[in-house]
Amino acid sequence: MEADSLGNSRSGTQRSRGSPRMGINDLPVEVLINIFSRLNPLDLCNGRVVCKKWYEAIRDKHTWTGSFSRRFGSSNVFPSVSGSSVWMTEYFTRLEVYKRWRKGIARHTSYQVLNDDEISFINHSIADFNQNRLLTFSRGDISICNLRDGKNATYIPGNQAFTRISAYSISWDYLFLGKETGGLYLKNLKTSTSSTTSRTSLITLIDDTDANLDPITCTALNFWLEKHRRDVDCIAGTMSGVVKFWNITGTLVKTLELNDPLVEIKSEFQNVAVALSLSKLYIIDIKTFEVSSIDLKLSFVEQDSHRLFMDVDFADSNVILSYKNRIWLYNYERNTTSSVEFEPDLTVLNAKMQTVPRRMLTRRDTSLAGSDGLLYANILSNGTVIVWNVRDTGSTIVPQCLISPTFAKLWPSHFLPTAEASTISLNSSILAVGGLNGYTNLYNVITGQFLRYCSVKFPKKLSHIYHSITGVSDILLNPDQNDTSGAIVIMDAVQYFSFGDHQTKFGTKDKKKLNVGPSNKQYVKQSIRDGMEDYDRQQKIKQEQESLLERYNGVEYDPDEELSVALAISESISSPAESNNTTASPTEGSSSGLDEDEQLRIALEKSLYEI
Repeated sequence: MEADSLGNSRSGTQRSRGSPRMGINDLPVEVLINIFSRLNPLDLCNGRVVCKKWYEAIRDKHTWTGSFSRRFGSSNVFPSVSGSSVWMTEYFTRLEVYKRWRKGIARHTSYQVLNDDEISFINHSIADFNQNRLLTFSRGDISICNLRDGKNATYIPGNQAFTRISAYSISWDYLFLGKETGGLYLKNLKTSTSSTTSRTSLITLIDDTDANLDPITCTALNFWLEKHRRDVDCIAGTMSGVVKFWNITGTLVKTLELNDPLVEIKSEFQNVAVALSLSKLYIIDIKTFEVSSIDLKLSFVEQDSHRLFMDVDFADSNVILSYKNRIWLYNYERNTTSSVEFEPDLTVLNAKMQTVPRRMLTRRDTSLAGSDGLLYANILSNGTVIVWNVRDTGSTIVPQCLISPTFAKLWPSHFLPTAEASTISLNSSILAVGGLNGYTNLYNVITGQFLRYCSVKFPKKLSHIYHSITGVSDILLNPDQNDTSGAIVIMDAVQYFSFGDHQTKFGTKDKKKLNVGPSNKQYVKQSIRDGMEDYDRQQKIKQEQESLLERYNGVEYDPDEELSVALAISESISSPAESNNTTASPTEGSSSGLDEDEQLRIALEKSLYEI
């Protein structure tokens, strides 16, 4: 047994002086990536400055995906919060956004949407958070107001023809509406609110005065109009399977006959339109109008079409269908299918795609941290909410989290049905679940962890929403993934909420504007003294003006002084007449010949007249 220089025993043959010694940098890069992926992102930021090899290993995508999975519970593909390809920026931005959602100061504003009825229900709503606008649609009537406080409201009443509405699409500029009787209308909302234009705001595309017209079952409207307005902007599908394409000027561009009853139609109005029938999926090229069909190998019941939910991820060519107890995902470019089937007694009650900016639905950027994933959520009949990734699925859809929302506070307390969740909305960081009577919870969209209560009790002026069991109809979130604001819609009431102060970019905080100028006490004290001196000077000038005014009005004079002033004024008035007219009579030019009382009376009258 031998001992080293520190006295520790060692066995075996002693290493020769010329043999090399191995260090951590002698390990393969793959092993280093595996080691670094188990570290906290903060340790990764410090480790990347050790040496070049560590820097290259830490920059590797697999290092950060493993680290993110351990820190946030995310998979390899997830939606980006920062919109950056730098993983470190994504990490700190996500932490900041979660902090504001969970601990930011809450601000709430509640108001009632302008309508012609005492109580109404909002059927559809869209919000523009940048322009502070909210548009609501209710049975043909439209109301536009400020999103944050409900002020500056504009009311656009519906037309007499807007009855028996079967399908509609709406944007900030137009309302595209179809009827059960086959009528089809396009309404310009800008000219509807203008009192100076002579143009008509309503274009009748199909007049339903004729009998035996084909009922309109689905519509699609271009939210971002083309500049020259020559392309397809409006699409309508009928019960007999006819698809008609119009531009915004009311010109019919193309008519296709699919001979299959249509249920839903979606389009990004750039390349394709996706039409769903009771048994097939149609992919239509809106430039060449070529049609390809996909047999779904399933059938929908026409009476249950309102329980069918369809959304399209045009950036990745994915079509999501939710019906009864099944969810399907079809990729019409790769011709692949993914699905999940629940127990027979479960049904899908609602479905919602992640709220994202427009570019994310039309173009996918895989260079971003998380490969630009896209989330989707469903409400099941047992009250459970599932969240899964549309762009990270295999042959089977696997939910990344299951949430069973509970609402601890209800106004008023009453018996609740089995399923409390009525609507959902989500972005890249949180999931908002709306329950009954306006109550809403916030959850971590990746882990399902409860974050906070989102809503507050509505004021007494909106107490009508508590008179019955009414669920939240919609939750609007800001498409900006860094923003922490939104709006809750229930019946005809809206509650705007925001948490914390929004930071447009990571690392750029709004500096508090305190003590503008030199930041020292002497400067502040001198500013206060200058302000007091200016105030005293203004008060002194004001007092002098009041004193002069009182002296002019005779307030400070005693009776003897008033008599002398009156006599002086009378003499000054009569003296020019005496100098200019020497032959004037005594009664006209002077006061001689009058007694003292008469002279005093005349002097006083002249003084009053002069004043």
